[in-house]
Amino acid sequence: MFKKEIPRITEKDVDAALESLREHYAEVRVVDEEAKEGHFIVADIQGVDSAGLPIIGDKVENADFQLGKSSFGPEFDKELVGMKRNEERIIRITYPRHHHDATLADSEHFFSVRIKEIKAKILPELDDELAKAVGQLNTLDDLRKEVRDDLLRRAELDAERHVREQIADYLTKENPISVPEGLLSRFLDSFIADVKQKSHEPIDEELLRNRYRPYAQNQVRLHIIMEEIARREHIEEGDENVLDYLVEMALVEEVEPVRKEDYPSLVVEP
Repeated sequence: MFKKEIPRITEKDVDAALESLREHYAEVRVVDEEAKEGHFIVADIQGVDSAGLPIIGDKVENADFQLGKSSFGPEFDKELVGMKRNEERIIRITYPRHHHDATLADSEHFFSVRIKEIKAKILPELDDELAKAVGQLNTLDDLRKEVRDDLLRRAELDAERHVREQIADYLTKENPISVPEGLLSRFLDSFIADVKQKSHEPIDEELLRNRYRPYAQNQVRLHIIMEEIARREHIEEGDENVLDYLVEMALVEEVEPVRKEDYPSLVVEP
């Protein structure tokens, strides 16, 4: 018996999706405020010694970063909170002994920082105007309905994909046929070529071949099984067409998941 979970979209799901939309349509604007966590900062940063004298070669101009998430680290970001535009300040950073960057661990550094710009992310109001901007809809209620429908469509596609994965797993487990070495090598060649094309770093081909060999065997085995099913059942060639056929023929039980957050008084076993 294969199971297809029928998704149930809650108001919490809709609210979370609407917040994501607000984030997507947010604007970053220059503000005349003191710097605080979440603000975007443009600053000149000069490394200095303990006497405040500049260290040659240790300067970054127009560094653009978000307070609380910068690559300079949380210790650095905290020192800039409260600064204003055009303010310059020498800050001292003491990095902990167990800092993730071994070159900075258990060390002290000084920086002269001049903030040139402070920007804030401005979220749009959750109202009819947002509905018009997002989907050319008339009201916020229309947008909520559109978001709910979209979440449901996505969740149903995920449920359908899960059923296909269940069927594919069943086929490979119940039919442990041997895989020709030639087909396996060609699959791994294609897989590694794809990884090399997408990677910006050198890769260890032998390591990849050994690591993904079981995955490749499973995929080639599944393809062979699909081809045989297509031949016997006179299905147009293509693994997806075979899966469509198998999903239609399979006995699929539809179940609706229960979520803990919807029913906090219930204990739901995983």
